[in-house]
Amino acid sequence: MVRFLFSSLLASSLLLASCGGKDASEPTEIPADMVGKTTTMVFEKDTFDFGTLTKGEKSEFTFTFTNTGSEQLIIADAKGSCGCTVPEKPEGPIKPGEKGEIKVVFDSTNKKGGPITQTVTLTANTEPNVTVLHVVGQVIDPNADKEGGDHAGHDHAGGSHEGHNH
Repeated sequence: MVRFLFSSLLASSLLLASCGGKDASEPTEIPADMVGKTTTMVFEKDTFDFGTLTKGEKSEFTFTFTNTGSEQLIIADAKGSCGCTVPEKPEGPIKPGEKGEIKVVFDSTNKKGGPITQTVTLTANTEPNVTVLHVVGQVIDPNADKEGGDHAGHDHAGGSHEGHNH
């Protein structure tokens, strides 16, 4: 049991360290002037698939939304699930009926080869006050198949690692 707890703690620490040490699960306070004045927003797409990137490449894209409610929309916070996914939110309020954008940069530099799933969490004066957007794709690590390279995302038949130096 102690070994399991230690392993879990170590894995969590490594995950935070590999993602720039940011914990995207920390709650964000809604400013007092937003309390009680909720609105709604609708995204054109809530998932962006960047396709395939070679490790080290960046992908920049924009999530577009419309304030479909009757109050001004204020996005208080936008957090990526990892330091590799950096969102930029509108600074001012979005009037009812107007469109807004969440610009996101995904940097594959520190990612292992394989499928990628990241999130962008928005906190706003909406009900519910948290909206989660998704970023998916594939990262190819050209060094993964070289001896001593990263073997993440590769299925070794029968689980054998014979002939590989780890």
